Amino acid sequence: MIRLQLIFLMMVFALHAGAQEEKTLIDVAGQCSNLKKQRFDNSPDTIGLNYDLTYHRIHWHLNPNNRYIRGNVTSVFQITQATDSLSFQLADTMQVDSVYYEDNPVSYSHSNAVVTAYMPTVLNAGDYDSLTIYYQGQPADSSAFARGTHGENDKPVIWTLSEPYGAKHWWPSKNALSDKIDSLDIFVHVKPSQYKAVSNGVLVHDTVMEEDQERILHWKHRYPIATYLVAVAVTNYQKDTSYIHFQEDSLRLVNYIYPEDYTNAMEEIPDFYKSFRLYDTLFMPYPFEEEQYGHAQMNRGGGMEHQTMTFVGDYSFHLLTHEVAHQWFGNYITLDNWHDIWLNEGFATYLTGLAYEKAHETDKWWNIWRPQVVGHITSQPGGSVYVSDISDRDRIFDARLSYHKGAYLLHMLRWILGDEAFFNAVRDYLADPAVKYGYADNEDLIYHLEQQGDTTLNEFFQDWYYGQGYPSYHVAADTMADGGIEVKIDQEQSHSSVDFFEMPVPVRFKDDNHDTVLVFDHKENGQVFHAQLGFSPDSVFCDPEYKLISANNDVLLGMSSMEGLLSVLEITPNPAENTIFVKAGAAISKLEIFSIEGKKVLSQKVEKKKQVSLTVENLSSGVYILKAWAEARGTLTRKFVKKP
Repeated sequence: MIRLQLIFLMMVFALHAGAQEEKTLIDVAGQCSNLKKQRFDNSPDTIGLNYDLTYHRIHWHLNPNNRYIRGNVTSVFQITQATDSLSFQLADTMQVDSVYYEDNPVSYSHSNAVVTAYMPTVLNAGDYDSLTIYYQGQPADSSAFARGTHGENDKPVIWTLSEPYGAKHWWPSKNALSDKIDSLDIFVHVKPSQYKAVSNGVLVHDTVMEEDQERILHWKHRYPIATYLVAVAVTNYQKDTSYIHFQEDSLRLVNYIYPEDYTNAMEEIPDFYKSFRLYDTLFMPYPFEEEQYGHAQMNRGGGMEHQTMTFVGDYSFHLLTHEVAHQWFGNYITLDNWHDIWLNEGFATYLTGLAYEKAHETDKWWNIWRPQVVGHITSQPGGSVYVSDISDRDRIFDARLSYHKGAYLLHMLRWILGDEAFFNAVRDYLADPAVKYGYADNEDLIYHLEQQGDTTLNEFFQDWYYGQGYPSYHVAADTMADGGIEVKIDQEQSHSSVDFFEMPVPVRFKDDNHDTVLVFDHKENGQVFHAQLGFSPDSVFCDPEYKLISANNDVLLGMSSMEGLLSVLEITPNPAENTIFVKAGAAISKLEIFSIEGKKVLSQKVEKKKQVSLTVENLSSGVYILKAWAEARGTLTRKFVKKP
């Protein structure tokens, strides 16, 4: 962008997690994906290719008692191709009153959701210019421009949600994922004056015009912003201002809350500071640090990550944590096509997991988050992270695939590359001058991952991003005469689109005095590995810490004697509350339960039956590994989850 020209043209226009229940840890993905499904409206990215937006000066007149908008939008742009016409997107249900160029009305057309203004002269490439569109109407899409009530007295509220194509339903704009608006001034004229308006950036003026009971709020934003992230909300908000303190500076945090929810929100918000500080230090400083960050309440569940001002349905830790992650991944760097929605939602979902791992004093929630996410991904046999059909709104914002599987691709990349290379790669991606404050695609991220990891990830992305499904591992281990261990690993795929998932598979070997994890580079079915442990294990666990997306894994110790038991080991119900039922293909003589860290928490001898019950009501909530002993020395293990 060319700042001097922009400044000149602007002058011309004058200026808790501890109290939450376990089941909520992955709910935010479903809430947010459903919310975004509701406001989907497919629209081409072919409008406005002959100019580059640099600035919008916007006036919106709103009364929250009426779902109606009146306003004008002045757009400053640089011509990229010589033209005598300029087009913006606006739904046909909205009324265009006039279009002005250089203080004079010009002719225009409005059809097929496009407003085209016809210039009195040819505009040449490189020229900076502007025009203003005056419009009004009741937006047909009540999800993109919504109205509701809240509180005992049914106070009215209006809010907007435009992702991915909804902006055209309520303001004339350019929706292409190729042209960010460099800067914004938004003036919201509110009647009655008792209501407040919230938008992007910082509030620089809040003036009440007593004579006509109108309130004018001027919001200023001086960072590049994608059209779908521009938003406005109006109601009787109660405002709170606080500061998030870092080592050397602080950031203003503003919250616009329904008065009836104010007390509860104030109790929830401080815990969210942990997530903000984590992202700020782990990746890079908050990208809009010269302004502020805030939340504004709306009526729907879930949230929408409007730049610098997230709209939320509640103030729960996991929701605030997910949405603020988008300020880095989605807003600062935005996906350049909706096929790669995981660059927004996969990152925000994984960063929520990182907050559970790194920002809490206990790893309880991290140990719950991982199996819940993997369980959701593997609840169906197919589905790719890549979105082939972006006209299918349910598919773009699919919580299982775009959010959860996208998040776990990042977790597996971290496992393959190692923490240092992975986090360095993400930091390099964020610092890349080609995409910072702009748009990115998969290749931009992959380049930095491969550079830091000194590897190629083509096979990984073919299998896990474009391919569908997941593997089930069958691990058979036996001690050898020389004191070593022999391990044979087989794999089944849940979907035919992938013939084999080449992955490093972690296996834990344990006895009363030893606990060792070995990683086997699994590249073909039936692959046999040999290693020296220095002890004879009595327990073996496949991927005990959920490094991989997999399900229905079997682990056999003493492979020669356990063919019957290998055929089946079922635990129901799973997740469990008070009692589990264990069913095997051979008679069981003993059952043991281990925590995810490998600590034995229960051991019980049982009658030699193929199906037995076991009481687990005294176990704390979390992930456990059950080991079944047959009459011979062999054992088989299977994971299960204990509910609160």
